[in-house]
Amino acid sequence: MTHTTRYLLAILLLALGLRLIVSLSQSTDVYAGTGGDSGWYLANGLGFLSGREHGQIRGVNFYISTIPTAPLYLIFVGTWQTFLSDDAAIHAIRIAQSLMSTATVFFAFRLALTLSQDRRVGLMAALALELHPVFIADSGHIM
Repeated sequence: MTHTTRYLLAILLLALGLRLIVSLSQSTDVYAGTGGDSGWYLANGLGFLSGREHGQIRGVNFYISTIPTAPLYLIFVGTWQTFLSDDAAIHAIRIAQSLMSTATVFFAFRLALTLSQDRRVGLMAALALELHPVFIADSGHIM
């Protein structure tokens, strides 16, 4: 195993750990009128997969005919809710998002390495995404 591989593995493990700590420490009560769009995304995701045109889920109205966003994320969050309980689904969504965010750190490494042909540049790009607070916090938000 090369030094670059060891450094990259350490960066990826720390990135995943940071994201999981932040994600799983957040409340799963996202429908509780605390502001934000989490309840809207969850209700519309479950509503989208339910096949109903409109309705109300956990106090949040949904109207599938007027969704102002592409449905891929709604399908993603709705699928977890279809098969798991509310709390388990929110944890599963956050864990999956943490894994995808960690994959983004790896892709940043590969992109920087490909463009620069310098492993140090790739490691710096991965390190920057690993430690940047926005990229850590966003993996725990249901948006």
